[in-house]
Amino acid sequence: MYVVGNAIIDYHYIVVGTGSSQLMQATLYALSPTDQLEPISVVSATPFYLYTAITSIANHNVMLFTISKCTGHAGSRIGWAPVKDKEVVRKMTNFM
Repeated sequence: MYVVGNAIIDYHYIVVGTGSSQLMQATLYALSPTDQLEPISVVSATPFYLYTAITSIANHNVMLFTISKCTGHAGSRIGWAPVKDKEVVRKMTNFM
């Protein structure tokens, strides 16, 4: 098992983007059904840019991370997403 911080990244592809906002949009695009005539509705709370510790080991299909705020690089927008499914990775990359 390979763990980075508190996230297991075995058998994950790493998608790098310009912050968590871009990665969130790419994830929604990649996971949206392609056979619908209408766009999907997304409800989201306003993001809070506070440090939130991961209190247990995370091992999910898609995980979003960013470090731009906590390292003082707010203008750099550095984010990454470990993703298990290769097709989701392809769609996320095409979106970006």
